[in-house]
Amino acid sequence: MFGDDTPFFGDHGEVPRKLWSSERDAPFRECMVCNRALGPGDCYEIQKAFNRREAVFEIVVCMECGLALATEYSRESIEAIAAFIQQHLDFSRPPEVCTFCGAAMAGAPSQSLSAVCRGERLIMPLMGMCADCEERLQDCLSEKTRGAHDDFINRTVPGVPADLDLAPVLFL
Repeated sequence: MFGDDTPFFGDHGEVPRKLWSSERDAPFRECMVCNRALGPGDCYEIQKAFNRREAVFEIVVCMECGLALATEYSRESIEAIAAFIQQHLDFSRPPEVCTFCGAAMAGAPSQSLSAVCRGERLIMPLMGMCADCEERLQDCLSEKTRGAHDDFINRTVPGVPADLDLAPVLFL
């Protein structure tokens, strides 16, 4: 699941520039849900969606807000997401390919990157996801969970294109 040589939790380097705020061209400094400053010991998740190389969506969510969102997910969705991750996630894959299926990311029309961080460090390996795997992960969501996730995104990041399928925030 995680690859033989890749420890799941640990220090995986600095948050890469491609996961910085596109607006400020600097690392994210606050949770986009509660607006609380992210300190050196705070855990948070970053997700960015790209159309070719252009960032079309970005969000940073502190662990507390991510866990609060997860309480709105149905049990069926949580189990389906966990099964998808268990079956497909492979951190031993290089960053140029989808962490879930191994498809090449270079030149893909859409893709996303996500990371779990503490301060300015990655505490899990960077996860890249191709459009097909994003769609497959979206298919794991019940109507209830899809509604909660969509409401969360629209509340947190107004103006997100309606046709943009985003992977769910994964603090489960």
